[in-house]
Amino acid sequence: MVCEVQRRFLVENNDFIKILQEEKISYSKDKIRVFFTRISPFCDVKYKKINQNYFQFSLYKLHDILDKKTRKLSKKEFKKQYKRSLTKVINKTRISFQLSGNSFYLYRFKGNLQDLMILKVVFPTFEKAKQFNPPLFLKTYKEISEDENFYSKNLALYGDFSKIFDSARCIKILDKQEEISLHFPSQIQSFKAGKILLFVLFKRFKKEKIQFLQKVSVENLKQFYTSLSQINIFFDLFTTLFEASIQSKLKHYFVNLKQQIDITQIHALDLERYVFILSDLKMHSVMLDLEFILKNEHDFYQGAKEQILKRLIAFKLRKELVFLKKKIVKSHSNLDEEIERIKFLLCYFTTMFEEKNINKLKSYFVCSDVGLIFHDKKIMKKINKITKKLKIYS
Repeated sequence: MVCEVQRRFLVENNDFIKILQEEKISYSKDKIRVFFTRISPFCDVKYKKINQNYFQFSLYKLHDILDKKTRKLSKKEFKKQYKRSLTKVINKTRISFQLSGNSFYLYRFKGNLQDLMILKVVFPTFEKAKQFNPPLFLKTYKEISEDENFYSKNLALYGDFSKIFDSARCIKILDKQEEISLHFPSQIQSFKAGKILLFVLFKRFKKEKIQFLQKVSVENLKQFYTSLSQINIFFDLFTTLFEASIQSKLKHYFVNLKQQIDITQIHALDLERYVFILSDLKMHSVMLDLEFILKNEHDFYQGAKEQILKRLIAFKLRKELVFLKKKIVKSHSNLDEEIERIKFLLCYFTTMFEEKNINKLKSYFVCSDVGLIFHDKKIMKKINKITKKLKIYS
């Protein structure tokens, strides 16, 4: 496989055609459409339409060895494969021009990537690539040559990685909202999204706590317990969100708090004890610490390395579905924890996925009698299909 010597840059989405005309640089334009029918750790299959020419690109991967095969297709075959597309289709225009002996390709994207513009420069030698300085008419640019997020596959799976999300600003806005519905973008990173979600859960937790202390009742305690359970599920799933000691301290506190409340046997006489537990000064201290961490705009408290949230959720959801299926096969009766984790993932993160089957999965677990799902062969077949589909994000 012949590899191009290239560098890639993010550039501002301005009127490049006008600039090229002013600089008297001749150029050509091509319309390109890209989609994938297979994405796996070992092989990616991509289809590309360039004007009226159609191609299939197969990339085989084994450790550090790559083998790329290209095949020209008919229009009919391309259309047939288009129906099997796994991801969103990428539509873009390529503007090609020559400058100082180097080949320039400017990609202007459409649809959900409309704010993205990437400049690829191809060089005859590595030495030329090292010496290259972008032309003066490129006023603002950022090199992304080593950033795989801007490869076609990841753009198709996750969207525009040039967008920057300010979790601290989002949390400030959410702090003023009463009714909150979260819709995470596909390309948001796990730490930012995790902080936002935990803040929403924590805000609900505080509200239910105050409501119980102001009006002591069994019903209000149950509402508080539900909010507390959601936070515990969060820490079960996001195990490395914060720095290790902070993560351990927070998880231990909320687990211990939940263990102090026996929701199965609550009587009016027990409520005074729960008032005492929820009025504890330690709880107040932990709540202040957590609120400070969540509202802090720096990544000082971040735990493991950032990863794409959608990729993480796909892995977690697939893992939970596989474990649940194994338990069912082994006739385990206690499935509550697995089901609650799956419900949690589907409740907060389904909107990141375009696949209709994943939205159907949410309706199965959130709106249906979960016990009946596993006796329905059609539904189980769909769940197996969804589990396989989630692999493309791994």
